[in-house]
Amino acid sequence: MKIVSTFCLLLALAAPASADGHKMILAGESPASIDLATFLKDHPAQPEEGIKATQLIASQYSSQHIVQILNHEHPHIHKDHDLTFFVLQGQGTLILGKESIPVKEGDVIFIPRGTPHHYLNKGRGRTIGYVVYSPPFDGKDTIPVP
Repeated sequence: MKIVSTFCLLLALAAPASADGHKMILAGESPASIDLATFLKDHPAQPEEGIKATQLIASQYSSQHIVQILNHEHPHIHKDHDLTFFVLQGQGTLILGKESIPVKEGDVIFIPRGTPHHYLNKGRGRTIGYVVYSPPFDGKDTIPVP
């Protein structure tokens, strides 16, 4: 386990080497199981998108998303949302403020609201993440920073 205590917490978790074998269980009135490989096939990120976020489920307290990063994000903050990013596949560099942190599949990143950040994909393929926002993400709380 590794812990980085600048602006975030990283925990090294065991993760399969690909999206195969990942299963997401979504509880609710009718619990559902989603196979990640099938989900990605049904919701492909297009090269012109660069990044694609697809909401899976939301409650009054949080929302869960699958995020595909083909190249990079632009520096931004979420003024009203904390987020936790579980790296399911890929590798890259997370920029938190002025810190550059290498991340890889199995890492878990917590980014508190108001923290400037962006992700640079450094792998051959896309980075796949399971992202939890609290409170639920409305799609509007992404504020660019220089």
